[in-house]
Amino acid sequence: MTINKGLLVLSITAVLIVLSVGVLIHVHRQNLSDSSSIEGNFSSSGKELTTLADAGKRFERSVTVDGLKRNYTLFMPRTQTNDGSPHPVLFAFHPATAAGTFMEENAPFHVASGTESFVVVYPEGYGRTFNTGECCGAAHEKGVDDVAFFKAMMADAAKVISSRPKAYVTGFSHGSFMTYRLICDVPQLIAAAVPFAGAIEMDNCVSGYEIPILHINGDKDIFTMTGKSSSQTPQFLNAVEAIVPPYTALEQIAVRNGCTSTHAPTTGLPAIDASCEAYASCPAVAPVTMCTIPNLGHAWPGSGQNVVDGSSQNKLAGKMGPYRPELDSTGPIVEFFLKH
Repeated sequence: MTINKGLLVLSITAVLIVLSVGVLIHVHRQNLSDSSSIEGNFSSSGKELTTLADAGKRFERSVTVDGLKRNYTLFMPRTQTNDGSPHPVLFAFHPATAAGTFMEENAPFHVASGTESFVVVYPEGYGRTFNTGECCGAAHEKGVDDVAFFKAMMADAAKVISSRPKAYVTGFSHGSFMTYRLICDVPQLIAAAVPFAGAIEMDNCVSGYEIPILHINGDKDIFTMTGKSSSQTPQFLNAVEAIVPPYTALEQIAVRNGCTSTHAPTTGLPAIDASCEAYASCPAVAPVTMCTIPNLGHAWPGSGQNVVDGSSQNKLAGKMGPYRPELDSTGPIVEFFLKH
């Protein structure tokens, strides 16, 4: 019997491809099963098995949550994890009136040193806002479920590439409120968090989880707090009833983490000129720290503007206090995440 060697090679190649796809699907499904705590009424659209041939690439993706289409931007990791394990995921939530591109442009974690193996996500708020439970804007008024949106993005990211079941979360201003909301409602999905300039009550939260927290604030931020005393009342438009000084929220988290309610000076963050205080007796895996940047208003360090969104000429323009464009806060935030 004569064997066509060309056909034999093609046949063997086809079998290997099928086997490879089977392995990929198995790994993909196993990764999703590791995220079994991510539940909700949502669906997604877009490519489901992106490979590392797309390393570092930007993808615009969407998920449908309770019948509402929601969008987010996902950056693939630039390098594969050394041991082939699932990739860490980092979320950066934008401030109110801004778009997801605010954080992408002003806090570019997707190109920051130390995030080479990270999946980086920039969520898009509903009406440029997030529903953080008690405030504010279109998302709150419509009753949008942004916690479910977060879960949907986590599940969707796991479809794109093998990723860890817990995320690193940060956000600025309204995005900081959203970070606290996730710490409160779904701590089982949070590896560590860095809220920046804004806090909400943490008194009625899911317990039993220790979350490493680093809060950063400008000392000239008259909208969320001064960074000096929990007795000072924060003021920020119609959110005044919902916002609390960071020390109030941090103390509530510290007690749940097993720390004492007292805090004292600790090592600062020289890269952003920040002095810090840490809560005492925290577990090594769950520190709670507050850092204050001098001469910074309600602004993201490194941003060359002191308005919430440079494309939005609103009544807040010029009223946000001083900004520090020479600083880069992504470095210290990434460093904190890498420790946890």
